[in-house]
Amino acid sequence: MGGKEKRLMLWPLAWAALCIVAVCVGVAARMSYSDSSSDARSFTNLAYVVAPYSIDDLERLGTGLDSPSIDELGREADLVVLGSIGDTREYVHKSLLTDFHIKRVIKGSPSEDGSSIKVFEPIGIYKGPDGKVLVPGDAYMFGGVPMRPEIEYVLFLERVADSVGIDGYILSGSPYSKVPVSDNVAYRVNEPGEYGLPLGEYADCDIVVADERSLENYECAQQAILDFVGE
Repeated sequence: MGGKEKRLMLWPLAWAALCIVAVCVGVAARMSYSDSSSDARSFTNLAYVVAPYSIDDLERLGTGLDSPSIDELGREADLVVLGSIGDTREYVHKSLLTDFHIKRVIKGSPSEDGSSIKVFEPIGIYKGPDGKVLVPGDAYMFGGVPMRPEIEYVLFLERVADSVGIDGYILSGSPYSKVPVSDNVAYRVNEPGEYGLPLGEYADCDIVVADERSLENYECAQQAILDFVGE
């Protein structure tokens, strides 16, 4: 079984293990496909139900994500780029569809260099007991937050299926498929049970972590990726 197939099997298990708060169970059971917005900035007051990046949880789940293979991540990606987001971000297909300006192509077609692409950030709107909430999945499942303006990122991307009807890319299914190009990772420590804060509370961070040990592990992976791409 290939790496992508294994990952597709692991993510549902990881999601089930980490959604330990009752609200997560409720929102996952009642999807609403009618939500759409041309301006995703209107979502900043919605609760963002994110499980923090936790080295203990990753080790317990046995996904291998506690010690990622950067080479494998690079091999499986259709496109690896360095760049920053643009001014446009829409909500479509249970994702934030974000303009991304490419500064440098690490892997992929040279024609993409200096151009812009559409990137699906995996954050969906669901119905919770107290109203709509935002729930991250896939690459953002473990502490992921939306990309920030004026910050450069390295992205590992896979082209979306033609059936989606949008020429764009999704983040590879790993918490390391989006890392900031920075010597100091902007982070927030979420205490146990501190779920459901407004999305705006995470506007100044790139990762939500459970503790300092988890932060150190994430920073090691981030540095390995920056070394991998020559930053």
